[in-house]
Parts: sequence; structure tokens; C-alpha cells
Amino acid sequence: MNAFSVFFRAVSWQRDSHGLFDYESRNIVKMSLKTQSQGQIIRDESEIDFAKLDHVIDFIQKPKAKSLCLLKKDKEGYYLDHSVLTQNTEEESVDRLWLVARSLKNETGKYDYKIQKFDAIKLGRVRFRVKDFRCDQQQMTEDELYEQELREAMEVRSSRDIEGVTPDQIQCRICWGNDEDHQNPLILACMCKGSVGLIHFQCLKSWVLTQKQEKPANAQN
Repeated sequence: MNAFSVFFRAVSWQRDSHGLFDYESRNIVKMSLKTQSQGQIIRDESEIDFAKLDHVIDFIQKPKAKSLCLLKKDKEGYYLDHSVLTQNTEEESVDRLWLVARSLKNETGKYDYKIQKFDAIKLGRVRFRVKDFRCDQQQMTEDELYEQELREAMEVRSSRDIEGVTPDQIQCRICWGNDEDHQNPLILACMCKGSVGLIHFQCLKSWVLTQKQEKPANAQN
């Protein structure tokens, strides 16, 4: 079996660019690396290094060192994953991996990225979330649309995913109840931290219905 190699080029700079690629900086450091194994890409100020997956950074010797991402391998090949320290951070954090669409290339040149539902798009420091989209070419039945939404749905966290909270602190933010079952679980439906983020599924459903505003059939766009 042939052993595949991964070539990657790292570009770093000193000044803070707020999580954005600094296209204007002239004081950059470039480094090319090659590997045939899994590992993690580590940055120490302007230096880039490649270490094993189980490597632990010595923050006493290198206080500014930081694991940027993980290089992993499965039966389909190599792929990048978020570093261990950023896997539990907010999805739109600048410390997580972001795809630079302008850099997408293949053997024939550049190619486009197809925007999908729930994608996060960052234009400079401004972030957008794709909640939904429709186009004239989209011809789907209600059943097909429902199946697609099931495939695209994000995992819902529940009261079992909260750490450092005692059972008597767990309650719904709407009805203040703490009973839950399979049909009506307590879920984390927003970015609120701790027990304040919990809400019963049925309470959330009722609240959404009260906020729903339907456009009259004869209304003009």
C-alpha cells in the first residue's frame, strides 16, 4: 500500500489581526512542512511546528505556544480538525478552523464553494449565519424538504450536557419546572450558559408559536 504524504505551507505574522488573515503584513514568516503521520500544528509566536497528536505543550517554557489544529487520517485520507482546546468553544470563535473560500483550488484552477444551510460566513470581523435560503431552481416536495432538514439539523444539547450544576438548579426558564421525559426534554436552545439556558421543548414550541407572524395571503412583497 502506498504511503501518502501531506505537504502544507504555514504563514504567520506577529501583529494581532483579530482572527483574520493579514494580507497587508510584510513581516511574515513562511514555512513548508511534510509529514506522513497524524499530528498537530503548533504555533509559538511566529514559529510553526508539527508535533504528535498526544504532544502536551510546556507553557512554562513556551508561554505563547498554541495548538492551531489537528491533522488526522481515516480510510479516505487526511483531514484537519479543531484543536483539543477549541473543540468545546463557541462554533463562531475565531480560534476555531475557518475555510478561506478564495483559496479553494484544484488541478484546473479555482472553484466555487456551495453555501449550505447553517453555514457561518465571516466578512472581515462581521459574521453571518445562513438560516435558510430559497431559489427558483429549488423544486422539492414537503416530504423531501423535511428529510433534508433532518439531515441538516444540528445536535441539540440537553440538561445532561451541563457541568457544575446541581439537580436542584436545573429548571426550565419558562415554566420553572424540572420534570422532563423523551417527549418533552430540557434542552439548551441558545448560547446562554448554565441552567439559565435550559427550556422545555414544548415550552419553546409554544413560545415560537406566540411569536409567529404570518403574512396575509393578499399581502404584497
